[in-house]
Amino acid sequence: MSGPTLLVLIALIFVALVVAIVLIIVWAVRKSGKVDPRLELQRAYEAGVRQAELQRAYEAGLKANNEQGQGKPNSGA
Repeated sequence: MSGPTLLVLIALIFVALVVAIVLIIVWAVRKSGKVDPRLELQRAYEAGVRQAELQRAYEAGLKANNEQGQGKPNSGA
């Protein structure tokens, strides 16, 4: 093989290796980024439960403040 042909062959092998490495990295990133739909539903459910608990606590606090404040004069605030 002559010099230029050998250089072209080496360049093609190098490019093929780089492409293979990039494809492996992309595959690994996509695989690690996939989420199990059941886990996602579980997270959404737990977030909804927490939101409902916070809402109930907020409403209970408002009710307690309203009941406590009835019949008492305003403290000037």
